Amino acid sequence: MSDEDRFLDGAQKAPTVRTWDVLTSLGFKPDESIESDPPGALIYDFGNTIVTAIHCLTPRLGNVVLLTGTIRTPRTISQLRGEIPQSFESREIGVAWLTWCLDTAVKGEFVPLEPVTWLVEGRTHRSLLPWNQRQTDRGRS
Repeated sequence: MSDEDRFLDGAQKAPTVRTWDVLTSLGFKPDESIESDPPGALIYDFGNTIVTAIHCLTPRLGNVVLLTGTIRTPRTISQLRGEIPQSFESREIGVAWLTWCLDTAVKGEFVPLEPVTWLVEGRTHRSLLPWNQRQTDRGRS
């Protein structure tokens, strides 16, 4: 079998990590009271925000994990609505994407009531996000 055949056969696909696994490793907890496609819904309580993650099908992107929540600070209220893939090439990309969704919702840096170390990790890996990778690749051309 040629290298091209192996690639087309899917043998050289990038390794993937399920979003469910990334989220649970960050402290998200299952919540069976929330309607979700398998493997189910997850929630994370930041103290000032409860983020819900549900698996669903969207007309625009297909199978995604939908992130929702209301972010409250002493001076603002922001709505979180983000869609992330159901799997990533790496845990770091998953953490970066989740952090980007939270930061985008508040138009700056999301600040939870209690410090969360993985937010710093996500911001550190922001260059791994697909749209940043494309910019980096274009810069090299």
